[in-house]
Amino acid sequence: MDEAVYRTLLRAPGQAYLAALACLVGACLSCGPLLLATFGQFLAPVTAEFGWSHASYAGALTVATVASMAGFPIVGRLVDRYGARPVGILGTLGYGLAVVALGWLQGSLAQLYVLYALAGFFSAAPSTVLYTKIVSSWFAQGRGVMLALTTGLGGSAGFAVVPQAAEMMMARFGWRDTYLGLGLLILLVSAPLAIACMREGGQSADAGEPDGAPGKGGAEASAGSAVREALWRREFWLLMGAISLGAGSLAGLLTHIVPIAGFSGVGTQDALNLLSIDSVVSCLWQVVLGLLIDRSRSPRLFALAAFAAAGGALVLGHVAALPTLYLAAVLLGVGTATDYALLPYCVARYFGLRNYGAIFGLIYAVVNLTTGLVPLLLSLSFDLTGDYRVAVGGVAVALVACGALLALLPRWPAGAGKSDW
Repeated sequence: MDEAVYRTLLRAPGQAYLAALACLVGACLSCGPLLLATFGQFLAPVTAEFGWSHASYAGALTVATVASMAGFPIVGRLVDRYGARPVGILGTLGYGLAVVALGWLQGSLAQLYVLYALAGFFSAAPSTVLYTKIVSSWFAQGRGVMLALTTGLGGSAGFAVVPQAAEMMMARFGWRDTYLGLGLLILLVSAPLAIACMREGGQSADAGEPDGAPGKGGAEASAGSAVREALWRREFWLLMGAISLGAGSLAGLLTHIVPIAGFSGVGTQDALNLLSIDSVVSCLWQVVLGLLIDRSRSPRLFALAAFAAAGGALVLGHVAALPTLYLAAVLLGVGTATDYALLPYCVARYFGLRNYGAIFGLIYAVVNLTTGLVPLLLSLSFDLTGDYRVAVGGVAVALVACGALLALLPRWPAGAGKSDW
């Protein structure tokens, strides 16, 4: 990072770092780590108690993602119009209450789907759509690093820690109290931080003014592509296609990492360790990515991470040796971190911040749809073929397509970085 950028970050006001902390914790307890990453752990006990098929239970994730797909564009527009704080607080409370209610399932698939729909819809607010706009509004210079250290690090840490905590709760208290405990984490940790600390800044983009200067909209905040204009730009469609295929497929794959590894003879704890390795690598790689993104002018270099993740997916689906599976987890972590780090940075650079929430919300809705469809397809593949190899191969193909689309994206506008990658 340049010394000037480093000094700028140090001069950011305390409120900027409090807002960043609220975003970090919120990302850690967001829908991805808390519902998606733990889904495979609930799969066996819940379906065994109620006699549901794996595909029927996995359908709840599809319902949740369709609900969030509807929620993301709405949240984006509300954030652009009314600000992040009220939208974030209301969404966090609704999301937490829906997760708590999952502990009182009574064997009705309709009840399961309704609760997952509510959780998915409300979770669209305390999500990357909102958190990345808050961080971007405070930090113009060094934005890649700050996004990595907040939403990136928070999400990755959540994938590493939340499933392990859920496993300990489930072993001691059962799946019902585990849902209750996860919901209370949202209501008692994430929600108070949102109420106390979540504020937007008036950053000045790249005009040379200090980050986080309140009341200064600046070039990037006051200018930006309208949604209709963005829809006519190829960057929008290339970015949507790349990230939905990459991030969506990887997030969906991680929901089934426990049963996929278990089918190869790997125990539950070892499978959870694979998820933790993926998350730790993702955490570390986020920081590296932040430095690289801030110094680059194009996302083309990062297509290599998608190709690496495709290799990791193939290894996960076809190899039973634990050391090799550890390597697969590392490659998947690199791919996950890259896709989720690129999306907010690319949206801000290509389209500006004025309509950031609406544009990001549209793209993230499709990403989330892919995230929900992949677990369903994995479960259907298992029910039809008795293993996961065909579906995991499909994920690998999607990741290769992701890398190809990233390679087609143009350079970021002038001022995005220093390298000509």
